[in-house]
Amino acid sequence: MTWISIIISLFFLSSCSVKQSKPVYNLSNDFEVKLSALIQSNNLRFLLEKSNDTDLFNSLKLKVEALLSEVNQTVLNLFPKSEIDFSVQNFDKSFNLSKSFVWNLDVFGVIRNIYASSYFKFESAKSDLEYLNRSIKSILAVSYLSYYYSSEQVKILHQGCNSLQKIAEIANKRFEAGLETKDQNFSARIDYLLCLDNLGKVNLEILNSLRTIHSFFGNQVHFDLYDEVIVNDQVKISCNFVDAIKSRPDIISAWNRFKAALKAYDSSLAEFMPRISISGSFLKIGGSFAGLFPISAPGVISFALSQPVLDLPSIIFKARSLDKLKNAELHQLQHNIKEALAEIIWAFQVFELAKLRKDLLKNAINLAEEMFEVSLKRYEEGLSDLQTVLLQHERLTRLKTQKTLNDLALAVSLVNLIKSSPAIIIE
Repeated sequence: MTWISIIISLFFLSSCSVKQSKPVYNLSNDFEVKLSALIQSNNLRFLLEKSNDTDLFNSLKLKVEALLSEVNQTVLNLFPKSEIDFSVQNFDKSFNLSKSFVWNLDVFGVIRNIYASSYFKFESAKSDLEYLNRSIKSILAVSYLSYYYSSEQVKILHQGCNSLQKIAEIANKRFEAGLETKDQNFSARIDYLLCLDNLGKVNLEILNSLRTIHSFFGNQVHFDLYDEVIVNDQVKISCNFVDAIKSRPDIISAWNRFKAALKAYDSSLAEFMPRISISGSFLKIGGSFAGLFPISAPGVISFALSQPVLDLPSIIFKARSLDKLKNAELHQLQHNIKEALAEIIWAFQVFELAKLRKDLLKNAINLAEEMFEVSLKRYEEGLSDLQTVLLQHERLTRLKTQKTLNDLALAVSLVNLIKSSPAIIIE
């Protein structure tokens, strides 16, 4: 055996390593594209553009890359393992240099099933990353819409408080003139104070929406105060429910988790079979440090077959455990499918109901505004009483608030529809 054979054998070892290209995360932009067609907002678009730069997203992305390394590590188990041993005897006289290898022949698929299991776990994690991507965008969109429509509600309450203040001033003048009783005068002032209290409650909702957004980006987000949200609800939205469920990242992830558990179970069953391996020493050199050329010995290759006996109880318990885990993943998949179907149907129902209420509330507000103006004028002229004016004002404010909340529900329903499945069709 010459030194050339050493170089060739080392080259053989290096060629056994499996190189995997760096993972490319082709995250879908389906959510942004469809949402921009339905809801126009500069601030919302800004948040969606920043959504993939959050700590939560980057954390899961690194975990996915770690799983890819585990897949590569499993692949290497299919190749021979080799070691180079160097020993010295009577330090100044002789040495031994040997190289041995062991190759476990995966005849019954133990290693291949382990590899398949780790690969499906990796695919599941990639789907989880896609689902997290859509979920973060959905949370940010809903939070901003809540912030925006709560701000619109603040404007409505400001108008209502100004109107109640005006009514309270008129009631006070009529009380001083002896045209109103003391309790009627107090009633107008109490309604004004309650309006201010409602204003404070809505401001708390605004702070809660901002808190959610800041939990992703810190306090570095600044909105355009003149931003306007325009919702295009005059569209036809449909889907094939089978395609809608099959294309959901969480369903794909659950399916891959089940396949990973199934392959792990298959691997445990294969462990009952004999283990076949080839081992040998194909490079052995011995000689003296004082000698010019070493002495080579011929290589030896052996074939081994072993059957686990003492390990059988452990293998049996392992197989039973993996069988239960496999069935657990199957039940989880079935639950996820039912939950996904319910979510899609619910999103469609909320959207249709919000569209129906939108026109009804708009017509009701027009009538309520006219009735309030008439009752206020009649009250100023002494032709109507205070309670009638307060009743009409309370009805008008309630209708405007309901309209704002329904506009929010309509916008959020569009976000939920887009999130529910990539297979949602917008016409």
